Amino acid sequence: MNRRLISYCFAIGLPQIISVVTLLILSSNFGSELYAKIAIFESVMFFLQATIGLAVGRSASRFFIDGDGNYIISLASSVVMISSLLLFLISSFLFTYLNLFSIIGVSYTQYTMLYISSLGYILTAISLVKYQFENETTKYLLLSVLKASLLLGSIYLSVLVLGMGTNAFPVSHLFAGLSLVIISILINRPRLIVFHDLKVVKNMLLYSLPFVPTLIAAWILSWSNRFFMVNEIPLSEIGVYSIIQRFCMVYFIVTQACTVFFTPVMYRKLQQNMVSEVSNISIKVISAYFTASIVLLIALTYFLVWNYDYEYKLTFSFVAMLMVVNFLSSITAVSTNIFFNYYKKTLIQMYIYLCVAALSLLLNYYLIPEFRMYGVFFALVFPLVILNFVHALYFYSAKEFKRIATVVFLITLLLTFVSASIFMYGNIS
Repeated sequence: MNRRLISYCFAIGLPQIISVVTLLILSSNFGSELYAKIAIFESVMFFLQATIGLAVGRSASRFFIDGDGNYIISLASSVVMISSLLLFLISSFLFTYLNLFSIIGVSYTQYTMLYISSLGYILTAISLVKYQFENETTKYLLLSVLKASLLLGSIYLSVLVLGMGTNAFPVSHLFAGLSLVIISILINRPRLIVFHDLKVVKNMLLYSLPFVPTLIAAWILSWSNRFFMVNEIPLSEIGVYSIIQRFCMVYFIVTQACTVFFTPVMYRKLQQNMVSEVSNISIKVISAYFTASIVLLIALTYFLVWNYDYEYKLTFSFVAMLMVVNFLSSITAVSTNIFFNYYKKTLIQMYIYLCVAALSLLLNYYLIPEFRMYGVFFALVFPLVILNFVHALYFYSAKEFKRIATVVFLITLLLTFVSASIFMYGNIS
């Protein structure tokens, strides 16, 4: 295996291990019901990370290979800092005026802490883009581990030493986020935006702004169900679901490492019009994902049954469905999404994601009250199936993309039948 890929596995894997330790501290001290409250905080924070930076980090990733990478990183950081400040002022006024804080279940103070921490994570992501495209795997690893370690240390201090309640989550993220803001500024060196920068900023925003609705749509697909579940499903069940979902995120040790490693490789090959080679890489990576999914399904099921004393049939069904969801999400990241992003088809990608997100909201609204956890899983799987089918059909018409489009289509079709089998086995209702 490539040494740099192994380094990226460690860079993604060690923070995931640290994240699991953080999860164990939170779940063992708060229990399922209070952990459900933390799941709301997480949903808010993921939404903020998708929006307040105007997705300029995506521009940094795409534009880095076209010219002076350090200049792009510096400029992207400046845009993020300006946009986040303006959006904080606007959102604070609107949320207070419309009384939205009580609706989403967070206070203004908690929102502020989550907002600042989100800024730190966005700036850190831009720093990681710099190290990713410069092949600085050691620095990438160190920064990734530092990011997770800061949060773990903060959680340990606030929960086990200071004995804080659920406020430990936003407080800990605030400390970690502020630290990361300072570190990222030192790495990225944001610049004052002057007149000759405006054309580059305009091009970056034209590329990245369609990602904002796309990322919101992705957030809707993955996280919006929490707000529908709160009034329809007991908090204890939501907590169990959230805990199992967090452990299933271990899957991303493999998938994120591969995405980080292969994205620069694929972009540079596409720059040389080597589409066939990129398709071959995608197919091999998808095959590795499939193997990882099977192994983790077995390992996580038995770990959760033994460690948490969950009922086997329910645990297997939950883990299996979440692994299907993760697999459906990950295969596009190393195939069709690469093509959309490289060829700057972000506007088309946005329209597709918005339509699928609207479908997800409708399914959440109608199915969760009626079918509870069955509705949750169906509303997760079905929109992703539609998304993958549309992606595959979009690229199938072009001869050079036909093979990878066919693979994505067939795998999605297979997983549709697998999902139906899991529903029948688990009888989740």
